[in-house]
Amino acid sequence: MNEPMSESSTSRKTYSIDSGRRIAMLDIRPTGGGAIALPYSCLEMVQFIPPTRLMLAFADCEIRIEGDRLLQLYTSLIQHAVVFVQESDANGIEARSSHPFIKSIEIKPPTERSTMILTSKADYGRSSKLRFRFHPA
Repeated sequence: MNEPMSESSTSRKTYSIDSGRRIAMLDIRPTGGGAIALPYSCLEMVQFIPPTRLMLAFADCEIRIEGDRLLQLYTSLIQHAVVFVQESDANGIEARSSHPFIKSIEIKPPTERSTMILTSKADYGRSSKLRFRFHPA
């Protein structure tokens, strides 16, 4: 088995990538001690909104990840290679590294009119015409 590649601060890991095996669930750990694991099979969309946001749409909830340098994390998420993501409690040390830095994670149930939007690069500064509707199962 391949050894997982991880990026970490001196205090704790913020995410873990393992592309050497099939990962069934994504473990999401916001601060406060809670956690939720969601099956990759229910991941409907991952959106990278440069420069600081990732949006994940699962069948039963939406995950909003705020941070820096998140493109590498986006690439690993769409390959289902991320074992877990966790908010950082680092006090600026990790924020200056060249690796993705997770400042916050928000977990919320889907709304009738989702905040997730698909836009072209030219549309980042204005609101999108494309929106998705989520219907609870």
